[in-house]
Amino acid sequence: MNIFPRVRMVALSCLLAASCARADPTNGVVAGNPDAEKGLVESMHPRTGEIDLRSGTAKLRVPEGFSFLNADDANKVLVRLWGNPPQDDPPLGMIYPAGTGIAATNFWAIVLHYDEDGHVSDEGADRIDAAKLLADLQRAAGAASATRTNEGFPSIEITRWAAPPRYDAATHRFHWAKEVRFGGGESVLNYNIRVLGRRGTLVLNAVASIARLAEVEAAMPEMLKAVEFEPGYKYADFEPGKDKAAPYGLVALVSGETVTTSGLGSMSPKSLNATKGLLALVAIGGVAFLWKRTR
Repeated sequence: MNIFPRVRMVALSCLLAASCARADPTNGVVAGNPDAEKGLVESMHPRTGEIDLRSGTAKLRVPEGFSFLNADDANKVLVRLWGNPPQDDPPLGMIYPAGTGIAATNFWAIVLHYDEDGHVSDEGADRIDAAKLLADLQRAAGAASATRTNEGFPSIEITRWAAPPRYDAATHRFHWAKEVRFGGGESVLNYNIRVLGRRGTLVLNAVASIARLAEVEAAMPEMLKAVEFEPGYKYADFEPGKDKAAPYGLVALVSGETVTTSGLGSMSPKSLNATKGLLALVAIGGVAFLWKRTR
């Protein structure tokens, strides 16, 4: 088995995510060992129904046909099955189609995190220029890609919006999807949902082969409704002057730039290295998995 592409992708995840811890070959990676993969999957405890997130901050109602893995089991997938280094900011959990084996080649998942940067203002949501934002992202990815290829990593190309940014002012949910290509190979779908709250943002990142776009898109209406903040933590509960306000607006959630609430500001290759940058570790983790499985 040629593991070099996977190793390169794991290294790339460290370069693109500030929250990535130092890689450790003793993390117990089982990828490529069918018996070890089976044992790892059998040690997990999928759940359904209503799930408490962050000790009463939010809740998840697992949609029908899906299962939930808690933080420990999600880490097993990210670190031991997908081969990523541990994160300083571990996930809240993972949602995946119940009918798909966790170690299967067609597995896709949504990884949940919580971002404590503060209350994100939705001012200017109706002025987001999706075409300009895509062009900025593509320009930044192109500049970063030249550096990556010089360092021996796969090139990065954002080919298009798989779904342009959409914001629901009534529910304070923001979502978008990018089609990303690494090394000129198969395109990968990176689908993002952000649920804005009083003091932070619930982050849901889905990664799958672009061939599964229709399946992921079909699941999104239920996913958008599945997660919500509890009373006292909702967006409308924000108290100016008392609660922390994030130093950026909605566009920064897509671009990774900590820009003003107007959403204006230039992209730079440096933004690709931010924790909230072009592709967070959880997204790259899925890409590493897909890269390995399709090679």
